[in-house]
Amino acid sequence: MNSWEGKFGAEYLRRNPRCSFELDQLYEERYGITRTKMNERFVGNLSRRMKVLEVGCGGGAQMDCLDDIGFSVTGIDIYEEVVKPTGICGTPSLYKMNAEDMSEFKDKEFNLVFTSGLLIHIPPDKLEKVMSEIYRVSQRYIWGFEYFSDSTVPIMIPYRGMDNMLWKANYPMLYLSKFDDLALVDFQLYQHLDNPDNVDAMFLLKKTTGTIEEWEKIEPDYRDNRKWEKQ
Repeated sequence: MNSWEGKFGAEYLRRNPRCSFELDQLYEERYGITRTKMNERFVGNLSRRMKVLEVGCGGGAQMDCLDDIGFSVTGIDIYEEVVKPTGICGTPSLYKMNAEDMSEFKDKEFNLVFTSGLLIHIPPDKLEKVMSEIYRVSQRYIWGFEYFSDSTVPIMIPYRGMDNMLWKANYPMLYLSKFDDLALVDFQLYQHLDNPDNVDAMFLLKKTTGTIEEWEKIEPDYRDNRKWEKQ
């Protein structure tokens, strides 16, 4: 069994925020800015009619943040308690699923797919598969918030006395180097207030290819992809 599916995963969920209020408090203390304000900068101008997927939703705090500003989000997580009706966030829009295999979702099923502290826990030998699945199910945008280093080779960081559980890397550059039709929309580094050497990166990428017919399958009222952004 994957470590995240057992006691280790349960303890991780208990340590982390479960609602937007708790998440904003944590971010204000850690970065000097709330997660809600970060979200508004990166996706605040996007249509609320988009289909959004969070890969690795954990306790659902980030989904709650996006719900607060008008988005409806589907979430997947490897930890079963997240998606049980008696669990932390038991709703019909949550599914137990491994990020390496999202075959239950069609190609380009979601208009925006995002991760928040997920890629940092994916071993380097599985990272390409996870990123490929995220790319596959995204019709337009890929959004992330992950530990950052200048290197495109993931650097392991000891995590709670364990090895091979946590890495940092230049994740947006890894996406851009792997997928030719991705372009960088926005990028920002956020230093930890208690240790400026610790830096996290938020990034928004978009696919630059596609047809009007593809857009209309999801948003029949939209005649071109520019209308995904609010006027």
